[in-house]
Order: sequence, then structure tokens, then C-alpha cells
Amino acid sequence: MSAYDWTDDRRWGGRFLDPLRETGDGPRFARGRVYAGQGRVTAVTITPGAVRAVVGGSRPYTVTVRQPAVPLDVLVRAMRAIGADPYLRDTLLAGEPEPEVEDILDGHGAVLFPEHLHDLQARCTCPDHGDPCKHVAAVLFTLADTFDRDPLALLNWRGADDHVLAALAVDSGEPADAEPGEPGPLSVELEPLVECAADFWTGAAPPPVPSSAAYDPLPHWDAGPRPVVAALGLLYAALREDAAPPGETSRA
Repeated sequence: MSAYDWTDDRRWGGRFLDPLRETGDGPRFARGRVYAGQGRVTAVTITPGAVRAVVGGSRPYTVTVRQPAVPLDVLVRAMRAIGADPYLRDTLLAGEPEPEVEDILDGHGAVLFPEHLHDLQARCTCPDHGDPCKHVAAVLFTLADTFDRDPLALLNWRGADDHVLAALAVDSGEPADAEPGEPGPLSVELEPLVECAADFWTGAAPPPVPSSAAYDPLPHWDAGPRPVVAALGLLYAALREDAAPPGETSRA
């Protein structure tokens, strides 16, 4: 089966492409399918709201396809709702989203798929003004294949950046309908530290610091040469006498 044939209407590539083929120029879609199958679509870059690619024909042409991205707060709430169900989250991250994933996204107002070719704003540097030209059609087929293999690429195009996808991959413990920043059931209200600084230390006074004793290394030199031990003994004795008590300065 070709990479551009779909028999399972749950796959996101077919869900994306079918309404476009139904509302666009059939012959040009057929020609674009050939171009895509021949690997003429290169340098594909998917960003929130826009896709850019280069399509080889009689010369290279640049194609841009845009669709207004879904607002970030809508996507975050939808991602949290999906992430609250480990099965739905794991199948989506594995590239096999269940139909319930789309239902959750739709329920939060995050519509994934265009209903008409005119929902997209497509531009190509070629002189063909078809609706669409074969180069744009080739990019749409390539996108459909990409969305089949990587559903997160479709979410990225619809506006989900890495921070939004983090709400999907990390179980925050917040209810699905919580507003971003609202405390969830596992949230803890903490008193600002600055407000409790006055009673931070409530124990007894700290114990006094013991006075320091001079270290005498000479007992460890029992086997050393006697003249050296005798000379060092005089030196360490002088140092102990000259050492200043804690809080005082030494004699000049």
C-alpha cells in the first residue's frame, strides 16, 4: 500500500487530507500526489501556524501553507485533559492516537483539521494559479504522511509548542477543566517566607563555640631525628604563646 493511501479513517493524515481533496482541484491533487511520491518535497519546516517546504519541478519552488493556530490556553487545557488519561496520553505519544483524543480536543475548542481547502492560506512561487497548484498539493500529501507517522507534528502546526506538549507528558495533578495557574487538588498553599522570617529561629540560643586548641604534631614524630624534633618543639611552643585568643588580635 502506498504511503499516501489510507484505509483507516481514524489516522490523522487521512482526516487532514480528505476534506482538502474533496474541495480542491482534483487533477492538480493527482499531480501533486505523484510529486510527493517521487520525493520532490524537501526542506519541510513545521512551526505553529505555518508550514514551509521546497518542491522540485522544472525548478525549485517555495511553498508556504498557513492556518491560524489554536490559542495556547485552549491547547494547554486540552493537553491536560488528555494527559489525565494515561492510556490516551501514551497512545498519542506513541503515534497512535485514539478517536477520543480528537473528541477531547474538539470539546475544548481545539479544532485540528480544516473542513475546506480555503481554510488554509497556501502560497507558491510557481506561476500556476490553480486551486491548489500541484506543488502545494504535493506539500499537503507530504504533510498528511507526516501526520500519520507523527501526530505531534500536527499538534505542533496547530500551535502546540514544547511547553504546551509538556502539559500532556507530565501529570500535573490538576483537573482537566482547571485554568492555567489555578491550584489543583495536589496544590499546597505556602506562606511567603518573608512573612515568617521574624520567627524563623525559635529554638534556644546556639551552643557556645569551643575555644580552639593548638595542634601539636610532635607526638607523631617520635621516630624523627632528635635535633629536628627539639627545634620544632621550640617553634611550636613559641607559636602557642603568640596565638591570640578568640576575638582578640595577636601581639605585634
